[in-house]
Amino acid sequence: MSAPHKHYNCLHNGLAKFVEWSANMMEEDAKRRLKSAELQAKKERLRIWTNYVPPATNSKVVEVVSGDCIIVADDAAPYGSPLAERRVNLSSIRCPRMVTKT
Repeated sequence: MSAPHKHYNCLHNGLAKFVEWSANMMEEDAKRRLKSAELQAKKERLRIWTNYVPPATNSKVVEVVSGDCIIVADDAAPYGSPLAERRVNLSSIRCPRMVTKT
């Protein structure tokens, strides 16, 4: 059995998780098949996905602070609550530096 078939079988049977950054070296079609195998296992709640609950958030970006930082408002939290807005910092992002001309 070749490596891609082993990966597919592990994902399809709920024995593994699909990691996007690790799959970047693969062809698009292969990545799509592996991702759909994981989604199917999640839907059927197989093995590691037995207690999986999809995240239930309804948020929107309310402010872009910089190229790597945004503020997100959660509609489920009451207005004025400290949980209503949160700052999200994006990792592995290189934002342009602010340079002033002299």
